[in-house]
Amino acid sequence: MERSAIVVEDDANTALALTKAISSMGFTVRVAGTLEEAQRLYRENCPDIVLLDVTLPDGDGLELMQENAGKHSTRFVIITGDSRQEVAVRSLRAHAADFLVKPVTMADLRGAVEKSALTHAANDDSDAFRSQVMVNTLATVKPMDTLDRSDTLMTGTSFRVRQLDQAIQQLAEINTNVVITGEAGVDKIAAAFALHRRTPRHDVIAVVQCATGNVSVGDKTVTNGFSECLGMAFSHSKNHKRVTLVLNDVEQLSEARQRELLSYLTTHSLMDLQVSTRPRIVSIIRSCSPSDAVECHSEPASLIPDLQLCLDQSQLEIPALRQRREDIVPIAQKHLDLWNAQKKTRRILSDDSVEAIERYPWPGNVRELTNILLRTFNTTDYMLEIGDLLSPDSDDKAMHRSVEGIVGKTFWEVEKSLLRATLQANDGNKKLTAQTLGISLKTLYNRMNAYNIDYKSL
Repeated sequence: MERSAIVVEDDANTALALTKAISSMGFTVRVAGTLEEAQRLYRENCPDIVLLDVTLPDGDGLELMQENAGKHSTRFVIITGDSRQEVAVRSLRAHAADFLVKPVTMADLRGAVEKSALTHAANDDSDAFRSQVMVNTLATVKPMDTLDRSDTLMTGTSFRVRQLDQAIQQLAEINTNVVITGEAGVDKIAAAFALHRRTPRHDVIAVVQCATGNVSVGDKTVTNGFSECLGMAFSHSKNHKRVTLVLNDVEQLSEARQRELLSYLTTHSLMDLQVSTRPRIVSIIRSCSPSDAVECHSEPASLIPDLQLCLDQSQLEIPALRQRREDIVPIAQKHLDLWNAQKKTRRILSDDSVEAIERYPWPGNVRELTNILLRTFNTTDYMLEIGDLLSPDSDDKAMHRSVEGIVGKTFWEVEKSLLRATLQANDGNKKLTAQTLGISLKTLYNRMNAYNIDYKSL
């Protein structure tokens, strides 16, 4: 008996690609570009499967699934560019057979169609009708606020956040190991979760706090579970599950732990795994801010060379908050919206607070912003006033700490650190750096040559 399908997608190119793909699996296909058209096609002939986009020109695609839940044998596979948790939750509650995040490969689509058929046969129309991929996805992220944080990290329209968004999307499409760098407080773990969520068919994410050995897998935290975590990551991958293993402060691993990890990466049954299912190792390394540049450069990360080669296949740098200033107020508002939703409140930022947020340098990045907002949120009933917490002498205090850090250094060490820090703060812009330091561009290049500062590394 011939099987039928409906592709509900408003983008013509995507609809054509999905149509060709599912037609090759033996389905007759009809296409709908709107919710209204999809409802009409569904009423005319109930299909075996629906490939359903969530965001449609005239409404929410999930309405089609909710209207017909339990009435027919149709399986719904969600295919969307929106990877937020609430979309996944709503899809699960509406009994979606699977949940794919664009871009979708042929292998992903075929797997979802085949798995949805098996799931449907096993569960019929019972309350347990839900795909294992969806259960795994929600189980690993539900207990943590990192999902909301990863959404918040990507808030804004600055060039830097658009560049970050593009880099994360590109890395999500390949299964290489990634090193994430950035100053303290930029929320590098949230970036790791954003990468994991965009990876097609992501299943399990585990976070290792390398300084303490604590491991978090879903809602479970295991103390001193590093070896067990490595075993879990590689054994799950053997079962063709997509695993992301996040190593926070990876340079803090002892040499013995580093060699254990290297052993897994190079010899521990790794050759038996397909490239697409190997665990993705995301290593998080702190880079220094301009205020602590001297101290930071004097204490380089201590990864053994062979391990560094295995881990550093791709790099992702998270910009400091001062490098994306136009995003700061939207990020603050995003946090406020999330907390209001959780607490069922309607607290807002005062105009003075918005101006203070825009003026303040935020040396502590997103972490400092979050802490100050939350402290005020918890002590007010309506209007958040944070101006008093952003004291005007904060820059002087930061400068004092910076000066304390350079006492005892030679003049040449201080000058070299100042050049590097200013270049990094200006995103490698030589002309702007020269203007900031009050020197000519030619002098800047001469000093960079004298100190062997690599132009391309900045």
